[in-house]
Amino acid sequence: MSPHQRNTSTSKSSRPKRCKGMAATSTGYLVPDSISRVFSSGWSTHVSLVHLTDKYCQYKNASSLPQIEEGFLLDSTTGKISTFTKQGTNSEEFNLTFDEWHQAWGRLLPLIQRHLLDEYDLWKTHYGRILEDQTRSEHWPLWLAYDIEVRKRCVATNIDPSVFHANIWNTEQTRYFKNAAIEAGRAAGSSTNNYRSQSSNFPTRSTSQRRDPKEQPFRSTHTGMRKEKDDRRGRCIFCGDSLKSHASRHCQSSTNITGRSCHITKQSPNDRPRVDANGNAYCYGYNGQSGCAKGSNCTHGEHWCSLCGSKSHGAQDCTTI
Repeated sequence: MSPHQRNTSTSKSSRPKRCKGMAATSTGYLVPDSISRVFSSGWSTHVSLVHLTDKYCQYKNASSLPQIEEGFLLDSTTGKISTFTKQGTNSEEFNLTFDEWHQAWGRLLPLIQRHLLDEYDLWKTHYGRILEDQTRSEHWPLWLAYDIEVRKRCVATNIDPSVFHANIWNTEQTRYFKNAAIEAGRAAGSSTNNYRSQSSNFPTRSTSQRRDPKEQPFRSTHTGMRKEKDDRRGRCIFCGDSLKSHASRHCQSSTNITGRSCHITKQSPNDRPRVDANGNAYCYGYNGQSGCAKGSNCTHGEHWCSLCGSKSHGAQDCTTI
């Protein structure tokens, strides 16, 4: 084979085209070959972000990386069976810190750009949504679980990762709050005795300063206006989300945060107001944070709770959802 023929053959290689004068920006943090092959083959296997962190990509540890085992994932809707990497997909991936997640996405996006260019912008939007959300730091485990589930679903289905998936979010949010409640209960139980032993060391407030435990923020049943503001954050009047992951007017969910169907459902076309099972429309203002000042003169719908249908409170005061 002539030198010319050898050069032509080499140019067809799948490796990046040689760039004269290009210097290496760093050493020791290359993506493992086993992960690169997943993407060059079309990304039909879920890849745990654990395998894209600095710890797993350090050159000195590359030869000692554990063998990646695969499991199977069945999509009950389409019947399609896909694979996912077992190593690091359970507790390890769900326990990633934000810094580790950020490291991993710094390698994941270039992999997508190189091997799945038509999906790059979709995944960049998904990544940016999590990165820039104001609740990310406060509720990091929830956002991480949402990211993991979206990536798993995209392996088995044709969903668009750039779209905010309210049903996935609501499912993960229910699990998140359930786990948080369990942890809070454990923490409260373990600290009760310690608190009691130290409580006498804290200064006490005078009787005149103490708040009556029966006092509650008052909401007028006539005007629907909140008379005393509390510290709770506004929640979606349709699905009950309280993390401000979306505005009520943009809610696309068909289920609330408990996993049950929303009390008032979307109509077709989308510009029609939501109604309950009996066809009743509800006043959105009454159920929002600011309330409705029109009272009995309101023509926008019933002054009933849009989350549970109660006639005694609005969505912001609902304890059912």
